[in-house]
Amino acid sequence: MHRGAHEVGRPDLGVRALERARAVRDGAQRVRRAGNELPGTGTAFRQLVHGHGYLLSRTTGAEGMTAPTGFVVGGNLTAEDDAAEVLARLLTGTWQRVLSPDQDVVDRLRRVEQHYGVSVLPDGFEADGPVDVATVLIAGARVCFSGTVHSPAHGPLDKDDLHRMAESRGLVTVPTLTKTKTDVLVVAEAGSQSSKAKNAAKWGKPVAVAEEFLGWVGQ
Repeated sequence: MHRGAHEVGRPDLGVRALERARAVRDGAQRVRRAGNELPGTGTAFRQLVHGHGYLLSRTTGAEGMTAPTGFVVGGNLTAEDDAAEVLARLLTGTWQRVLSPDQDVVDRLRRVEQHYGVSVLPDGFEADGPVDVATVLIAGARVCFSGTVHSPAHGPLDKDDLHRMAESRGLVTVPTLTKTKTDVLVVAEAGSQSSKAKNAAKWGKPVAVAEEFLGWVGQ
């Protein structure tokens, strides 16, 4: 072990590595001068990004952002593309896949519409009222959690943390959402598109947001 550590520091090993690197470089140059191209060489990460996309900054935790500028458009944009219109089109498509939009999601998209001067939501849309956690989180209720929570008051909370909180208030925690053995789903953020959230919408299960759950726990 000592000899190996000593050998790493030998200067002649560094010289040999440099010589090998130069030999590889010289060989590649000779191949190119002959009119050939080496596979895997050329522009690093050569690729063409097709279409457009957007990123949404995290909306929870101490560094969370809910302002319209939290959305960033990317992809294969050209000088002719209007970033606001691209964002509106992408958000409209995403909106059509939202399972159970709550008022927070609607309010956020309304701010985007106002800030960028675009239309995303259907005319006259009104969200259903939020889930009253006090009526669904009752003793013995079977609760499933989806996602890691980043809370301004509690910091990051994993499923074990959430389970301990729930069980301390008389709830029964279940690891998997099922149609017959789950009463409530608690998601990390509003508008979750997780498979659990999709199944909850399909089976008519009430969905609460983690911050609502944490507020109820602290009562």
